[in-house]
Amino acid sequence: MKRLAVLAALLLVGAGRVPQVDGARLQAATPAPKLSGYHLFADAGGRVPAAGMVRYTLNTPLFSDYAEKFRYVWMPAGATATYNDKGVLEFPIGTAIVKTFAYPADFRAPDANVRLIETRLLVRRAAGWVPLSYVW
Repeated sequence: MKRLAVLAALLLVGAGRVPQVDGARLQAATPAPKLSGYHLFADAGGRVPAAGMVRYTLNTPLFSDYAEKFRYVWMPAGATATYNDKGVLEFPIGTAIVKTFAYPADFRAPDANVRLIETRLLVRRAAGWVPLSYVW
């Protein structure tokens, strides 16, 4: 499944149609009715991130009932995060932190036959962080 996702991403790049995250939609007062409205993923299955999305992992994994978690961060073009003296990253307005929960059909092959459960977004707006949740 992982190889298929990589192949799909390469085909999209080759075709010149890599989706771009819709930063304006992330800042809209009304949330998109569907996760796809933000163009965070290059595939309908939510496994191939759009251009500019950066996958990350935590150095202290959190337990979530054995769920696999796919984490990404996106910031507007030219924006940067800054590190403050309290050890916290300050993300710019427009940032989206994305986490998808999933369960594999067989935990011995965690990348094969994965069922996505929910994707949560934290969107940085002028008034602060806004949480959004989408069920697959």
